[in-house]
Amino acid sequence: MNNPAHVEGKMVKANVAASLNMFKTFATTAKTEKNLLLSPVSITAGMAMLHLGAKGNTAKQIDDIFQFSTIHDSKYSAFSEVYSLLSNKGDANTTLKLCNRAFVDHRIRVQSDFTSSLQTYHTTVDSQRFSTASDKAVVAVNKWVEMETGGKIKDLLDPSSDVANIKLLLANTVYFKGDWKSKFHEVQTHERPFYVSHYKVVKTQFMFQRGKFNYAFIEDAAVHVLELPYEGEEFSMIVLLPEYFDYDKLIEDLNQESLEKWTSQLKRRSVDIAFPKFTLEESFNVEDILQKMGITDIFSAKTADLSGIARTSPNLVVSKIVHKAVFEVAEAGGFREKDRIEAAKDNVPELVLFYADHPFVFLMKSKNGLVQAIGSMKRPHGSTHDEL
Repeated sequence: MNNPAHVEGKMVKANVAASLNMFKTFATTAKTEKNLLLSPVSITAGMAMLHLGAKGNTAKQIDDIFQFSTIHDSKYSAFSEVYSLLSNKGDANTTLKLCNRAFVDHRIRVQSDFTSSLQTYHTTVDSQRFSTASDKAVVAVNKWVEMETGGKIKDLLDPSSDVANIKLLLANTVYFKGDWKSKFHEVQTHERPFYVSHYKVVKTQFMFQRGKFNYAFIEDAAVHVLELPYEGEEFSMIVLLPEYFDYDKLIEDLNQESLEKWTSQLKRRSVDIAFPKFTLEESFNVEDILQKMGITDIFSAKTADLSGIARTSPNLVVSKIVHKAVFEVAEAGGFREKDRIEAAKDNVPELVLFYADHPFVFLMKSKNGLVQAIGSMKRPHGSTHDEL
């Protein structure tokens, strides 16, 4: 029997590796000023579902990226471990809504043992009339997502989407909003410049506070690292801010080893923080990223072996994987008067200035180390001005 702590450690390691792999693949192909946001946990849960019904090389490709076999020898036990570890729904101070479901065309007969396995872990395969009643199928998928997220995420599928040829659709979403352990006071929030580049500035709302936080400056990588804990300390945000405007170098340097090295150097310091207030809402088709990462079989009838889900002719394929993430960053939180008094007493040379006023990367992590969300802020909402 696997030791639970050991299993969790392996799951976290696999999660961080896949998270950074997905993010870097996404980041290197994104448009210059496009903000990025994805939930590796949500995508991993969807891929665990597929892995449960995949066989042969199809299963191997998924496992090579998400490392499910390192978590547990048994495919079913690995699926159980993944879903139990990814089931964190937040606490009294945070709202975390993760939703995953597979939708198949009504003409496909799903294997009963596959359905039974999913139901054990409180998920299922939903049958929809994509081929014969496309409009109603789109409405049904969107209605389910809206209901599961309490109205926070709407229109996962564009109402005008052409879904008539969909055989298997994976839908995964995440919504997160939390109260900070140490809040930013609303009265201090005001507009200031965010430097999209050396030549372009966006005027946007910034939040401010001074207090005690875990901080490090990594000299050889020229990156500032700051940890902002949420109330209850079940979650925290790790912010990676390049010293200069070299966002591309930060993406190039970012990997599992460097992230572990950087965060291991965090020390409690008095920090003066300026941080943009924002809501990110990003959606994209995951299949493009997965294919760049090496998962290709599931998308081709010639190579897909999803016979554990359904035996069809031609082979069942994944038609679409749609991911949508919403992440809110605002002032709300607790008040740590002692930390602020201590920070106020520090001499100016000891005070660290952390002004996130140019493109940065952020990760939202659970206490156990799982990466719930990862993204980058490259261009906040606001009016644009050219710098001379």
